[in-house]
Amino acid sequence: MEFPLAWGLVSFASVVLVFQIANLLHGLNSGSLILLLQSVLLTISAAAWFMTGKPALFPNDFNLGPVFAKLKQPENAALTALLLVVVGILLLSLVLIFVVPPNNNDALSFHVARIVRWKQQGTYFPWETPFTWQLTFPVNAQLTYLWTLLMSRTDNYIAYIPFLAGVLTSLLVYAFSREFGFSRKGAAFAGLIWLTFPVVQLHLTSVRHDLVSTWLFVSLVYFFHRWGKQKQRSALILSSLALGLVLGTNFSIAAYLPGFAVLALVGFWCYRYTFKQALGWVCAALLAFALLSSPIYISNQIHFGSPVGPDAAEMTSTAVKAEMPTAKYIALTSARWAYQLADFSWLPSPVEARLTAAKAAAARALTEPLGLNLEGDIATLDAHIFTWDRLYQLQEDEAWFGLVGFFLIFPTSIIGFVQAFKKKDVLRAFPFIFYLTALVTCSLIRPGWTPFDGRYFMPAGALATALLPMWFEGKQTRYWVQWILVFTALFSSAMVALYNPAKQIVGGAAVWKMNRIDKLTRQSYSSKEMLYLAEQIPSGAVVGVAAEANDYQEYGLFGEDFSRQVVNVYP
Repeated sequence: MEFPLAWGLVSFASVVLVFQIANLLHGLNSGSLILLLQSVLLTISAAAWFMTGKPALFPNDFNLGPVFAKLKQPENAALTALLLVVVGILLLSLVLIFVVPPNNNDALSFHVARIVRWKQQGTYFPWETPFTWQLTFPVNAQLTYLWTLLMSRTDNYIAYIPFLAGVLTSLLVYAFSREFGFSRKGAAFAGLIWLTFPVVQLHLTSVRHDLVSTWLFVSLVYFFHRWGKQKQRSALILSSLALGLVLGTNFSIAAYLPGFAVLALVGFWCYRYTFKQALGWVCAALLAFALLSSPIYISNQIHFGSPVGPDAAEMTSTAVKAEMPTAKYIALTSARWAYQLADFSWLPSPVEARLTAAKAAAARALTEPLGLNLEGDIATLDAHIFTWDRLYQLQEDEAWFGLVGFFLIFPTSIIGFVQAFKKKDVLRAFPFIFYLTALVTCSLIRPGWTPFDGRYFMPAGALATALLPMWFEGKQTRYWVQWILVFTALFSSAMVALYNPAKQIVGGAAVWKMNRIDKLTRQSYSSKEMLYLAEQIPSGAVVGVAAEANDYQEYGLFGEDFSRQVVNVYP
């Protein structure tokens, strides 16, 4: 099972390395240069393979025949049903990715808008723009997006990168579940369930990079664990490669670095590696970071005087220090996120409303006698207001993990933490450790609560999901639990498919007959009239925009062929 994980990491790293070199040569807009660099890298890799005795690139005993034969057995009926649900999710996602262009607000303003700029100017080094985050955010995921754009001359394939990352993460969930000692069947169940969580299913068709950073971070933890156990050079290379890549993919992954530091320190005891071996791993990780991720941080330091860009402090908890002490802010934000974790967004609106009201009543009954008040606009970002009664939308910004994900963290990961000491299996403690440390660190690196933070907990959710077989494995298999999970997954995935506002498949707002502009603006109507006006402008023309940066998304103005030049005219 490790070979697709290894191939995924190496492939991603090779694309990133090629584009980092092309960026230094101001050749991000040259398909010929990219192909040349990839050919050179392939030649070097082939030479190294021959010189090392042509080691096997694929497992010799890989055979799915026995697996499918076992699925026909009656005791595996629930697993077969879940597999069919997931296959349906993946097939629909593959179609929606191709049919619907990127239409997430952040993506249209920053994540994919920036790759068109790179394509036009040949480099990601700064240009004149009011969208500063286009210039300063880590670039690795978007470099692979640009690869699909350059090779296909269309944005139909961009979201296949996060899609593949989500699928690879499900394989990592399987691998971790096996490391925890669960059966292959139980581990497969866990890996499939991961793909049915609302936030994961919604991100399978999104161009957000959160699934990419989740995959890279969970890969880091898995291969670091394998290196600690077996001291294999391949695991050392893959784990250090994953760390080097993820640091250049998403700022928010910093929330998980303290938890990984705990794992690395505990490793001296549980993995018995020496200081020399640990130093070798650190050097490999530093080399990977230097080659694959450091250029954007160096650029930020040169142009903005900070590795993470200007006004970095305003995007951390320092922005709310005037409102309350840091410790209180951490407790407040963590409590709000823990409350959101009990996610009802995947249920029909009347049911969601009733359950949310009951949840809010329970929260008030718990907090009011203690004099605690989590509601209001204190310690929130922008104009957001936290209330117990808020109903969250079933869309990629606001969705979490459903009730299954909630129970995997409370109490399943806590039980795993306790079992780690009873079974002397330290790894079982880390799903909860990562969740706990992420709550604290994510609070520190966020400038206030928003309704859109569920995606930041996908790495913790993936690790906790690996403990799922605990629910139904034992002296006797609890098949009824498996079937409850299957029906929950089926209902949840159907709700996501039918009611995702960005990519509806039925009803008057179905995407199948929409034009490109209507698809682009499914979640942001403020730019629709501007884009229809821009459609009258010829391809290749220069478009001047006199509007506040927060009032429009830049991506659609470039045109379907990305040939228009956009000049931001400050009002």
